[in-house]
Amino acid sequence: MLTFKIEPTTIYINAEHNAITTLSFTPLKKHSTNDNSILTEFSNELTLYFNGNLKSFKTPFLIKNGTQFQKKVWLSLKEIPYGETRTYQDIANMVGSPKAYQAVGQALRLNPLPILLPCHRVIKKSGEVSGFFGASSDGLTIKKYLLDLEKKNL
Repeated sequence: MLTFKIEPTTIYINAEHNAITTLSFTPLKKHSTNDNSILTEFSNELTLYFNGNLKSFKTPFLIKNGTQFQKKVWLSLKEIPYGETRTYQDIANMVGSPKAYQAVGQALRLNPLPILLPCHRVIKKSGEVSGFFGASSDGLTIKKYLLDLEKKNL
């Protein structure tokens, strides 16, 4: 496991089988204790990202859990360009389930790899920023921070 400190938060990262498996803004209950070079690689990419010098991640990742629908939603996030946003409805359309925008929101709440699979780029149709980690104040602060970071570094 790797802990990555960036204001306004700490990021907890886990890897297995040379792939990132978890990225969390809360401490991980279960994690690998192996020293994994993939964690160093990803830490370097995160540093570049937060410095505005990386627009897309190259580090391999592995989605270990989730329904087929959730996995489709999570993987669709890679299609949202750096610095841009899409709505929950847009994502529902992308995954071929146009009426499932609420289910998209639920899937995003469970995203095991935020930032890497950029759920922070998904907003309400009204343009309002919402729904990051159950809409906690910390979650919304982090989401706004990530969106501002990307817009600033376009």
